[in-house]
Amino acid sequence: MVRFWLQAIGAALRWLLIGAVGLVVITIWATGQPLAEPMPLSGDALIIAAIAPLDVETTSQAANLLQAGAAPIAYLAGPQAELLAADLAQRGAPSDRLQILPEPAALLATAQAAGHRRLIITASPAYRLAFVRQAQTRGFAVAVLEGGPPSLSERLAATLIYWQMVVAGQAN
Repeated sequence: MVRFWLQAIGAALRWLLIGAVGLVVITIWATGQPLAEPMPLSGDALIIAAIAPLDVETTSQAANLLQAGAAPIAYLAGPQAELLAADLAQRGAPSDRLQILPEPAALLATAQAAGHRRLIITASPAYRLAFVRQAQTRGFAVAVLEGGPPSLSERLAATLIYWQMVVAGQAN
């Protein structure tokens, strides 16, 4: 009788492991798919997840979008938000178009509450992938400011970050 239950538990654990591995493989594949429009011309808002420092080129592109009015507002959040806002203002972005939020989890919710439908997202590669997938899940049309295709380690990091957000209830 004990042997039966041990075999049943072992079989159940094998199926759970197979399901978990399948879920991880599918998520890694999904984060590796091409992101939406890579060269945005305009959007309703610019979402900047300033969790890690951005490269100079991306910061310049964001400032140019704000200067030209292609993105009427930029929502910034993260530990680097204050520094990035100062850098964007120094590059000519109007400071009245920069809104700093308390935490990155509020970025998409704020854009959604404001009625924005087309977002331009920028962040470090791992976070960029996670935020883009989150925004697409919420129904936003997404464009991306990016510096190039993500590496495998960045895709793995994006997968982990995305699932952390899903578990925390922030991805839907």
